[in-house]
Amino acid sequence: MTTISSSTSTASTSTSSTSTASNTLTADMETFLKLLTTQLKNQDPTDPMDPKEFTSQLVQFSQVEQQIQQTGKLEEILAALTSGKASDALAYIGQEVQAPGDTTYLEDGVASWSYGVPSGASSVTLNVYDSSGSLVYTTTGDASSGRHDFDWDGSNSDGGTESDGGLYTLEVVAKDSSGTALTTDTLVRGVVDAVETINGSTYLVVGQLAIDPDDVVLARKPT
Repeated sequence: MTTISSSTSTASTSTSSTSTASNTLTADMETFLKLLTTQLKNQDPTDPMDPKEFTSQLVQFSQVEQQIQQTGKLEEILAALTSGKASDALAYIGQEVQAPGDTTYLEDGVASWSYGVPSGASSVTLNVYDSSGSLVYTTTGDASSGRHDFDWDGSNSDGGTESDGGLYTLEVVAKDSSGTALTTDTLVRGVVDAVETINGSTYLVVGQLAIDPDDVVLARKPT
């Protein structure tokens, strides 16, 4: 999971680099052949050039050309895979998705999570921390076993309201009747607004969050 700051596709950059390298190699090869032809025309018949040198250079040009072609093929395959993944990801637009994570943004007055509680819990406490690690809000959670949604409206313990745009982390503390801590899990939630390619990878855009489609554990219609 990452944040939306700038969306750039390295696939197009890589393709451009390969094309530039190929063009440069072609120009160098043409220059080399012109020089070779001129040398052969003007060589001293009594002291001909050693063919080993320019043969070695021709072999080197050929090897580099093959490497560039192989790189180009790999980039084509990567572009095709990325395009296919992007097409599949479009189906998530308008859906509420959940993915592993405990940190999300407060946007439009709400930050949303989902948390799982194991059987045997007698109490659950939900703590919300700001980006500096300070506890800003605490409340009682649902202690029944299973998965529960939690939508925080930005209210803080001082009676005020946190500002939109900040990152907040949810801590879920579950304990059994003897006070022993139990293992819980936390997911971030949100509706997918768009699909973007960031650094060559396809992501689902949820507000300012970018979620890898492979990380989605649940998708459903918004409630």
